Amino acid sequence: MHAVTGDAACRDKVQALVHGWGECVATDGYFFASEHPNAPHYIYDKMVGGLVDAWIHCEDAEALELLSRITDWALEHLSRNRAYAFNSGQGDTEWYTLTENLDRAWLATGDAKYRDFAAVWAYDAYWNLFPAHDDLFGPATGVDAYHAYSHVNTLGGARLALPRHGRCAIPLDPDERVRRASRASHLRHRGLRTGRTALAHGALARAARLDATTPSRRSAARSRL
Repeated sequence: MHAVTGDAACRDKVQALVHGWGECVATDGYFFASEHPNAPHYIYDKMVGGLVDAWIHCEDAEALELLSRITDWALEHLSRNRAYAFNSGQGDTEWYTLTENLDRAWLATGDAKYRDFAAVWAYDAYWNLFPAHDDLFGPATGVDAYHAYSHVNTLGGARLALPRHGRCAIPLDPDERVRRASRASHLRHRGLRTGRTALAHGALARAARLDATTPSRRSAARSRL
């Protein structure tokens, strides 16, 4: 809101929030609320995005210092297993979304540390399925389901490969990407659920059967999907 309206109160609120959060960040850059955090890649990604926004839209210099500090911790400690299509609170949750915000950090600051770290999380095995017109659920992938919204979010990282590599990882316009992804999903009879792991095999058939139920049973059945 500050960037659009120039409202100083909005800027001050952002800076106060960043400063207060920064008081909780350890000197080595550890910033999680517990010693055994759930989904560390996911949490780091969100903090990078927020701190980059605080710098871009509110010119908060403290956000840059904190961004650098937590990234130094992440460079040393975040697991780099990068398991394909893996999404679990017990492991490398949504590591494949890190590229976009790290590239934004590089573009906003010019610091190659963020560009190089973004490259670590490039999801080429998934991104390359699109220009190759391959089936997202084909035998080469070895998966029946994807976490839905995060596998859409990762396409933003493919887009930002353009300034980093001089080419887009997926040389298609965004609408075409979405159409092809949706078509592949539909033809292979897989369901993509926002915010939940995508359901494999029979999901669409189960959803269709709901139409034969009463409204109350339909509502209850949907809650179990």
